[in-house]
Amino acid sequence: MSKWVEVPVTITKVFMVKVEEGETVEEAVEWAVNDCMGDGEVSAGKPHIVTDELTVKSLLACADKVIQ
Repeated sequence: MSKWVEVPVTITKVFMVKVEEGETVEEAVEWAVNDCMGDGEVSAGKPHIVTDELTVKSLLACADKVIQ
């Protein structure tokens, strides 16, 4: 006899979002969250502002998604 099993899964995605002058960190968070809508319950962690070019390149290479 078959049965159903409910399996809650939490997945973490890391987004790198380019913020132009006049745009805010809050907007960047909103864009990333909106990109995940329809994937279940979505919440964002604390954003980190990165300005060092070497760090940016490293994080871009490791990001799950880049929004420009």
